[in-house]
Amino acid sequence: MAHLLTLLSWLLAPLLAVGLRLRGEPAARTAERLARGSLAKMEQAENTKATDAPEVLWFHGASVGEVRALLPLVLHYANRSEACEGVLLTVQSAQGYAVATQALDGQPRVAVAMAPMDHPGVMARFCAHHRLRGLVLYENELWPGWLAALRARGVPVVLLDASLSARSLRFWRRWPGLTASVGAGLSRVTAADSGQRQALDALGWGPVHQTPPLKLVGSALPVDPAELARWRHWRRKGAPLLVFANVHPGEIRAVEGMIAGWMALVAGTAGSVRTDTDRADVQIIVAPRHPEKLARFRQALGGEGPGFAYWTGFGTLGTLYALGGIVVIGGGFDAKVGSHNPMEALRAGCVTVCGPHSGKQAALIALLEAEGLIAHWAELTSAGDVGVEAQFTAPQIRLKALAQHAETSSQATIDEAIFGCSPED
Repeated sequence: MAHLLTLLSWLLAPLLAVGLRLRGEPAARTAERLARGSLAKMEQAENTKATDAPEVLWFHGASVGEVRALLPLVLHYANRSEACEGVLLTVQSAQGYAVATQALDGQPRVAVAMAPMDHPGVMARFCAHHRLRGLVLYENELWPGWLAALRARGVPVVLLDASLSARSLRFWRRWPGLTASVGAGLSRVTAADSGQRQALDALGWGPVHQTPPLKLVGSALPVDPAELARWRHWRRKGAPLLVFANVHPGEIRAVEGMIAGWMALVAGTAGSVRTDTDRADVQIIVAPRHPEKLARFRQALGGEGPGFAYWTGFGTLGTLYALGGIVVIGGGFDAKVGSHNPMEALRAGCVTVCGPHSGKQAALIALLEAEGLIAHWAELTSAGDVGVEAQFTAPQIRLKALAQHAETSSQATIDEAIFGCSPED
């Protein structure tokens, strides 16, 4: 199987590069995928010899969520000059690239690039261009060609918060040779829940260490002051605010039911499935995960008005959460999707509600449930609208303590596996 994947990578890489250019990807980004890009910013850092490639610690995250989870670690090691000369963060998506470059602007010891293709020739150029101290992967980003190339060069690899779906686990069990090859390339693996740890141990990737989920770490999303001011003008004093964030079309029926139930609870009426936008005693915002599918929500929920609005700005959830209120996290009411990350709403101080389908967020949501930091819809409605804010708003001091534990655990894993020391050394 490993030889077949290598052959396919040789054949498909040129086609993939052409396809990316035809889809409008900038030439510089495609060059990075082919390991032909230059990390000029890092190479100009004061502590880097002009004649040598910088020794870098390589982090990789697929897209926006993974990038945000890794950012605190990227900054930590960029500021530890004794660990390495710089940090390289690679991503797979254009959205992840945009988030990473914006967040790391002004960091001379950090470079951001598109991830190299899982191709022998590309990886040979990539490893020749960089002196890699180690690679830190996140969740399910497992690239056999990368691992083989790094193993051959003695570069340690850490997989943090390993999270393989049932389908992925079946795949790896079906190909034991490939699974063994991947396992041999992993120096250390962590998982956030016991079920995942046991499954990965059974694959031979252990011993897998159980640590708090890294998604606990991070800061509040950026807020656009002008946009926030505009929405605060829409807000009515004293009217409870209910927000549905990142919801999918498959959740429309659930959203209808929750809207009707909430309006009945707050207004003391029988409620209505179709939103009454003229109500003065409740306000509701629906933010579809994919704004281009807004028409399906409009058809089911109706148009906008004084008490009901749609939020369609991409990448602007920080401003939405700054309005406060009760935030229902999308994805969790569709078994095929699974919940999105609730941490962004929690960090903003919102009352945060998750659905019954946790998906990839299972370990995180289970921990937050145990700490009493998130609510489920039944709990929220049974509490009534009196005292909801006080009862379900997450204490920020507790969130910070959990985040600190998760961050130090991940740092300890990287220090021991890649740098051969403990954080105290």
